[in-house]
Amino acid sequence: MIKKNSNSVKLRDVTFNFLKLKFKPLATVSKDHDSNSILKEIVSYLNNQRTNGLAHLIDRNARNDNNPRELFMTTHTYVPKDGIIRFTLARLRSGKLPKLKPKDKYKLMTITEMGSIAEETHFFVDFRNDIPTICIEYNFEGARASDIEYYFRSIARDELQLARSTEIEIIMDTSIKDALENFKNVLKFDVKINPKNISELDRSIKSYYSGHKQLTDLYKPRFLKVEFLYEVPGTSIKSKELNNYANSVFTNTLKVFKSKPLDVEFFDNFTVKYENKKGEDAFFSTIKGKKEEIYKIPLKKQLSVKESYELVRTDFLEFINN
Repeated sequence: MIKKNSNSVKLRDVTFNFLKLKFKPLATVSKDHDSNSILKEIVSYLNNQRTNGLAHLIDRNARNDNNPRELFMTTHTYVPKDGIIRFTLARLRSGKLPKLKPKDKYKLMTITEMGSIAEETHFFVDFRNDIPTICIEYNFEGARASDIEYYFRSIARDELQLARSTEIEIIMDTSIKDALENFKNVLKFDVKINPKNISELDRSIKSYYSGHKQLTDLYKPRFLKVEFLYEVPGTSIKSKELNNYANSVFTNTLKVFKSKPLDVEFFDNFTVKYENKKGEDAFFSTIKGKKEEIYKIPLKKQLSVKESYELVRTDFLEFINN
């Protein structure tokens, strides 16, 4: 859903996605705690940290010194009238960093002279239902849904000893179940993935996408984009034979998305055109399929967490209440 702005100012899109987060309590506390109460305990823990002038920093890639992914919560504010908590999770940028030019000088300063670059991701959590619903403002360079899940799980497990694991559901308009039940034959694959993410894929599907490793090692692209066609472009002629291997790739990847929803995030795009059992063309897309709200804001506008929430508030509350 796109909210249009009629002004002539240059605009950019702000996209919000939705998910549900469920904690699995440890057996010793399962009688007293559910997903909501565990998340509230996490918020209390973060409040205590902030009161003491501290922040809880987690390196999601602690075992990989060459690729740190450091995360810490910068804000968490309760909105009583809505039953919502507004959060901002920061991700410290690593790798090659840009330089800054002072306004009055023709020289460049390195970012490290001033500190570190931190990318902010705003998100909002509804506590009114049994399983918390989360609305996330998408930031390509910032924390993703998988980072939020990891951050909360680490605190619940390692600091509070309340939960052993989490389950996450990325809410999609396109049903994985429907696609699995109704598809007959793959007609076209369009896949885009960061080569670094291939090693993170579930073992059952990793081999499908690791075959291009030699090319990525040679050219070192930021992204790998692959398109496979099983029909003749620009004509109505379709592949008459079942594309068994492509069908296996599609079904097995969807099964992983269903059992491990966060694996969706490893793909920047996973779009498949297929023929369904009725002989009709159909599509599955991890981009177009996600439940999302899109808004237009001025190109250079940087949203505060409060402004971000006000932008999506009406649609988020409507989604929760329905």
